[in-house]
Formats: sequence, structure tokens, C-alpha cells
Amino acid sequence: MAKKTGDNAYASLSGLVDANGFMGLTWPAVVALVGYIILCIVVLVPFDMYVYDQQNNKYVKTPYSFGNRILIVVLLFFPFFLGVYSVNCMMVGDCRIWSWIVAIATLLWACIVIITAINLRSFRLEDVSHYKDRKLGQTESSTSASSAL
Repeated sequence: MAKKTGDNAYASLSGLVDANGFMGLTWPAVVALVGYIILCIVVLVPFDMYVYDQQNNKYVKTPYSFGNRILIVVLLFFPFFLGVYSVNCMMVGDCRIWSWIVAIATLLWACIVIITAINLRSFRLEDVSHYKDRKLGQTESSTSASSAL
């Protein structure tokens, strides 16, 4: 007797889902994966973003850029993968080596984000020094004003 197509579909799905999880992941890892997928979708949704314009002292609307949003998703993929795998590792066994891999990979990921931000000119080191100088100037003037009273 030939099998029905419904039985074949059930057989292929039963290999993916079992009592322990989905596709080799534990259920807590699957929940984390679903959360990360939702975050990726939210990043890609075309909503208005406002950036503060220092020259005009007001917020201005920035145009939606699918390329920038894809870059954000790609950069987020790395910590998402680490998070899901870490949750899975915590559920199934010894994670000593994995903890070192996550620590080093997180440091590398942070460096990649900083380098990308500098290359996209969305962050400049000069801005940090000017901000620091302005804060020091404000602190000194407020200190001299309070000592004059």
C-alpha cells in the first residue's frame, strides 16, 4: 500500500520536531531564536527615524535605507547566533570551551562594530574630545559661579 502525501509530510516534520526541541536545538534556544527573528523583522520595517542635527538644534527625519538596515541585521546576526548557541549549550552540557569562544567572539564583534561605525563616518573620535572639552568647560564655569556666591 502506498503512503499518502500527508504521511510523508508528517514523517519529514517529525524529524525536525521532537520532545527535546526543534532541528537539534532545545526549546529554550528555539524561543531565543524566535525572539531574534522578531528583532530582525522590526529592524527591517520601514519606519521613520529621527536624528538630532547639531547645527540646527532639532531632530530631522532620515530617509529609509534598506542597505543600512541589512547591515544592522548582518551585524546583529553574530551575537544572535552566539546567544542561541549559548542557551542551547547551557541546556545540554559542559560549556567551558564555548564560554571562551563567546568571550573572544564578542570582543571581536564589538571591534567590528566600532570599525564599521568609524568607516561609515557616523562616529568620529574628534566628537568625543570636543564633547569632553565642552563638559569640562561647563563644569568649570558652574564651579566658578557657585564659588562666587
